[in-house]
Order: sequence, then structure tokens, then C-alpha cells
Amino acid sequence: MSQLLEDNYYLEIAGIVPRKHSLRYFKNINCIGEIKCQKELRLFYQSCDVIFNPSQVETFGLIPIEAISQQTPVVAYNHKVFEEIYHNFKFVSLVENRNYHDAIKEIYRFIEYKPKKNEWINEQDKLKDFSAQRFASRYQELYLKLMGGS
Repeated sequence: MSQLLEDNYYLEIAGIVPRKHSLRYFKNINCIGEIKCQKELRLFYQSCDVIFNPSQVETFGLIPIEAISQQTPVVAYNHKVFEEIYHNFKFVSLVENRNYHDAIKEIYRFIEYKPKKNEWINEQDKLKDFSAQRFASRYQELYLKLMGGS
């Protein structure tokens, strides 16, 4: 993917990178490793123009939620769970799995567009559906329903 970006762009890769040694040949890639501290994670998201989530297997998809909470657009591969959760988010773009050209196109689109602060209000309102309290409440409702309760 690095070869598809123009020279004036810089990639920072957070997380566990299995073949990190192979990336040392690219001048505009830096692997910073896993970010364990919440404060550092927030600062990382805030420092990025766009988050690209290249995961090809996803369970819930916390990365887009975290990025949106910090007003950072997201480009990710289109998993069934992502499509279900993020279909109405303006600043989440889902591309077909391993379609690097479309991913790059969407990254450039977000960089050029630069969403304004007031545009994020609606996006962040949508995040309220993913609060721990709401999740626990829905889980309890489902549990009671399955157990024959009300």
C-alpha cells in the first residue's frame, strides 16, 4: 500500500505487525507498536488525518468507534459487522477486502475534505448506541427474553 501513496504522505502503524521487518525498506512507514495507554491512544487518533483499519477478520470493530470519538475519519474493509454498524456514518468509508486502490482513494478523499468540527456532532451522537451501559441493558433484555422472562 505504501507504494500507492504519494511521497509526501506518512504512515504510522499501530498494533502488532507480524512482518514488521519487511516494512523497514519504506521511508514513509513507521511501526509504533501496540498502544496500551488510553491517553496515548486518544492522542494517536487525534494526530491522524485518517485511520485505515486493514483487518480482514473483525468481530465488533472497536477501532472505528475509537477513531470517530476522536473526530478522525476511518477507511476499513467491508465486513458484515462493519456494514451493519457503520452503514450510516458519514466519516466511515468501507471498501472491498484487499482493494488497496479504493482504500487509497478514500484516504485521499478524507484528507482533502477535512471534516469540520460541527459535522462531527451527528457522527458522535450515533456513538451513544455503543455505550457499555446500553450494551449491558440490551444484553440483559435478551437474556431475560431467552429465559422466558419479560
